[in-house]
Amino acid sequence: MKLTEKQKDCFYCHFEQGELGLELTTHDGNKANLFKNPDGYYLGVWNTHHHKFIEEINIDYCPKCGRPLNEEEE
Repeated sequence: MKLTEKQKDCFYCHFEQGELGLELTTHDGNKANLFKNPDGYYLGVWNTHHHKFIEEINIDYCPKCGRPLNEEEE
């Protein structure tokens, strides 16, 4: 797949396994991070008040640049 310049340079989705990508803060103060494991890319939501994991959502596209996350780059 051909990527746009925005997708090639996206700070939020170009990272190695074990690192965190995009970080968002929800309206109630919880954090959501893009992360990568051997099964693919996920958005993990953390309760910052109680320091516990809330949910893990499998995603196929970067929420910032729209790059397909599970396809090889050209």
